[in-house]
Amino acid sequence: FACRALTYSRDGKFLVAGIGGVASMASKEGSFMVINAATMEITKEDRKAKQYITDIKFGGETDSVSTNKLVAFASNDGRVYLHDGTTFEYKTVVEVSPTACSISKIDFSSDSSLLRISTNMCELFYYNVETSAAIASSASVRDTKWLTDSCPYSWNTQGVYDPEAEATAGRTVLGVSDNEHSFTL
Repeated sequence: FACRALTYSRDGKFLVAGIGGVASMASKEGSFMVINAATMEITKEDRKAKQYITDIKFGGETDSVSTNKLVAFASNDGRVYLHDGTTFEYKTVVEVSPTACSISKIDFSSDSSLLRISTNMCELFYYNVETSAAIASSASVRDTKWLTDSCPYSWNTQGVYDPEAEATAGRTVLGVSDNEHSFTL
């Protein structure tokens, strides 16, 4: 199988792999595997997405590494699948776009109530995790603290990318970010 996304749970007990992207293994397309980090045994395997997994993020509380409140699986099918972060049971889906777009990166807010989603079309969306409802005004989440900063188009990365550049242009940025959300090139 082809692993497209890989992450550890916040407590380090599990390694989670997002699968897909190989035509000869269509039965695994969009599936994920949960691996016990101590024994390297597969403890769960499931498939909700119809296309390959592009990113995986765990949500929890900022001040507690041991909480795995939710786990989100971004997919090439334009959806983010939310699962319980401990049992890995399916909870709900966030459908970002009915048009053909791929989710490239996702981030949870520090309290895991919001999800920030970027697409391969250079779009950035915000969703309420509990209701799966889109948040129309990005200004309303401008000061939100995020567990990670992996979405390339956010308040923290304004000015890093040339607004005139085409969406398909190759972009490489080398920088360092700290926990206080300061960014240095």
